[in-house]
Amino acid sequence: MENVTAIVKTFMRPDKFELCLRSLVSAGLKRIIVSFDGPEDFLEQHRRIVGKHQRGVLIRFLELPFNIGLAAARNRMIEKVNTDYILMIDDDNYVPLQVLEMAHGLSQLPEDIGGVAMGWLPAYNPVPQMDAYDLEIINKVLFKTWNSDKQRAIINGNAYMFPFDFIPNQVVFRRKLFDDVQWDEHYIISREHEDFYLTCKKETDWKFGICTSIYSIHDPGGSKEYIREYRAGDECDKSAEYFLKKWDLKGIAPPRYKDDYTSLFYDAAWQIKKNLDRNRYMRWKLETNQVLPDDVFQTR
Repeated sequence: MENVTAIVKTFMRPDKFELCLRSLVSAGLKRIIVSFDGPEDFLEQHRRIVGKHQRGVLIRFLELPFNIGLAAARNRMIEKVNTDYILMIDDDNYVPLQVLEMAHGLSQLPEDIGGVAMGWLPAYNPVPQMDAYDLEIINKVLFKTWNSDKQRAIINGNAYMFPFDFIPNQVVFRRKLFDDVQWDEHYIISREHEDFYLTCKKETDWKFGICTSIYSIHDPGGSKEYIREYRAGDECDKSAEYFLKKWDLKGIAPPRYKDDYTSLFYDAAWQIKKNLDRNRYMRWKLETNQVLPDDVFQTR
């Protein structure tokens, strides 16, 4: 499908990046934009990987200032896109051969659906995941929940569900969405996704969907230096503080992976019901100002 451009931001995980790029080429992507903002020691490795996969594929390689951040890198890549659809993928995700089916599916969905996401199969966990939910602000707390307005569609044998306010990172977007909203470049790492989708909800009419038939493989992690300095360090705390201040929030509820977190679709049916009951209880606590410290994510 010539009307899709893949964008990939990479930093200092060349082995994972090569597997990601190989999966995109194998799936038939003909236009790919890569942005690199990692340490100079890793630049030549990434250049060589791009060069190995250039045959029959147009790959544009953007060398950006060191650690400019995920949000800024995505904006720079999107500025270069001139196709109607964008496949946004992280460098630790490997897409299946049928991933371009999602662009066709999106073209058949309502015009206000700005993107559809695939789920992911964790490389070291047997539970498929599909992190999608709706957003509300109750008493200055961002509340992650599910609304009951979901529609379903089968397109070319693939199942879609919509609308959602927040969807996973591996997404096919309509290019025109980014005429209305961009990634906030204050974020280097962490919280940029909540910010982007909350902006869409509060300032635009865009909604989003998921394709429950298509999954990437998610292979997270990296060196100890990468995790310590760039994935779980001070920048994450700064992002959280900025996010709460920007939106005048006291916190986020429920924290991810708590019992009342409602976005993990593929738990057993009884567990989904239990989680929804807990989520309703969380709503009641928010509405009656009876939340406890452990109920809400807050900055340190």
